[in-house]
Amino acid sequence: MNELPRIGIAGAGRAARVLAMSLVAAGYSIAGIYNRTPDRAAVLAQAVGAHAVSLESVAAASDIVFIAVSDDAIPLLISDLVLTDTSTIFTHLSGVHSHQVLAPLAVQGAQTASAHPIMAFGIHDSAALHGTWWGLEASDKATYVVLNTLIERLGGHALAITSGQKALYHAALAMASNYMVTLHYVAQQMLINSGLSKSDADQLLQRLMMTTLHNIQASGPVQALTGPLVRGDANTIAAHLRALNNSDTRALYLHLARHTLPMVIERGTQTDRIISLLKLEEDHAVDNT
Repeated sequence: MNELPRIGIAGAGRAARVLAMSLVAAGYSIAGIYNRTPDRAAVLAQAVGAHAVSLESVAAASDIVFIAVSDDAIPLLISDLVLTDTSTIFTHLSGVHSHQVLAPLAVQGAQTASAHPIMAFGIHDSAALHGTWWGLEASDKATYVVLNTLIERLGGHALAITSGQKALYHAALAMASNYMVTLHYVAQQMLINSGLSKSDADQLLQRLMMTTLHNIQASGPVQALTGPLVRGDANTIAAHLRALNNSDTRALYLHLARHTLPMVIERGTQTDRIISLLKLEEDHAVDNT
């Protein structure tokens, strides 16, 4: 049986920790951990039976180096790295960058890739990558195959991403994940303003949002859509808008309603009154600016 590649990790945040622990659980050895804050690197290294070392040492000791730092930090991290072994594969976890952000290493002969785990890394995650989808693209087919094999061993699924479309791909994921949190927060504040406690608001919103996600999973977004828009209840929507005395929140409500209309039309709802109402409200908002 072929020996598993040695893995190095640059970074010590949530993503680096989950990745390192998942790799160890899958039988990989961690050749070294680097972080610009040595104490953080030491904590992660101890957790996975590795050592906190320099970035140059990580690169020299590893077959694959995962770069798990913020998007903007990637170019700074690799800018002064001089490779002594060009057989090492360097892959970052960024959702927005392609492998081409690692061009300074490619120029030295290294193979490069991006392997983006499509999950929200929470505070309490441990070895949580099993079943995760990964957006994967690489400088060449052989590198893609190596990383696809690693992802499969972690229990994940690789999704081939076009390098030039990574920003659009990542924007879609950010909207679905990050802004779901934003919507929860906005709705929570509205419920508190309506007289509910923060605890009650959180509990009912979490239940409602989980039920909605279950319905999307069961029947797709169009059929999962509920509420006054799909029922054609223009009077209810008008009441909502009257209650939204914060102009930013009203604008958000209107924008979301506009983006919901294609699904409403697909469901066969008559939308003339709703469209007229939304346009009237938007025109009124423009007049007041």
